[in-house]
Amino acid sequence: MTELQSISGMHVYFQCKCGHSSKVSVKSLMERHSKEMTVKEVMKKARCSNCKQKNSFEFRIIYYGNTPAQSLGL
Repeated sequence: MTELQSISGMHVYFQCKCGHSSKVSVKSLMERHSKEMTVKEVMKKARCSNCKQKNSFEFRIIYYGNTPAQSLGL
C-alpha cells in the first residue's frame, strides 16, 4: 500500500458520488494524520464536506508541476 510519506509532493483529488470534489495536498494529510498512514486508510476516514457521506469517493493521486496535471491513478 502507498504510504503518504512516499508521495509527499503530490495531491489527492477526491470526487464524491454527490458530485462534490476537492484537491488536498499530501503534506496537509500528513499533518492531519501520520506520514506512515496509507492512502487507503485516509480514504476510509474521509468524509464529504458537502453531503457528509463516508466511503463514497473515487480518488486520484496527482502531481502539479511546471506541466499540466499528470494523473498517476491508483
